[in-house]
Amino acid sequence: AHGWFLERMRGDYVVTGVGPDALIAEVARARGFAVKSGFFPGVVGGESYDLIAFNDVLEHIPDVNKTLAACHAHLNEGGYIIVNAPDRTGFLYRLSKLMARIGLSNPFDRTWQVCFPSTHVHYFDTTNMAALAGKAGFTVIEDFPLPTATYSGLYSRVRYANSISAV
Repeated sequence: AHGWFLERMRGDYVVTGVGPDALIAEVARARGFAVKSGFFPGVVGGESYDLIAFNDVLEHIPDVNKTLAACHAHLNEGGYIIVNAPDRTGFLYRLSKLMARIGLSNPFDRTWQVCFPSTHVHYFDTTNMAALAGKAGFTVIEDFPLPTATYSGLYSRVRYANSISAV
């Protein structure tokens, strides 16, 4: 997206981003980052990496199994995949689902990003993520919440599109 992860990793690693939105990819390139416009794995050709990170991306990809399998072709020996994705066992997801059951669907629609150009097509949890990883030949090494996805960073993320009320 905007290059936030690339910014954090630059200096420690040689980084390359992949962004499907050409305009946002251009914003990241203008900030000095190497960003390929398009979709993984199509735009990376025969390149391989030590680390492939999906930061708020995997939940948008219809064929997660195919994508994870493609990671094998693009990971160097001993490489890693990092997945940062919304958790369907989280409090706000479960609350919005309950609200939808009683007729208040806007919060649940927002969790699925219904009003966004790229909606969520999946929600994950520890169990199904481990199953998907295993099917692709990977093993989950660690599972933990990110500070940006907890309450302290949540408000700015929810209000990013300004499509729902602050309440």
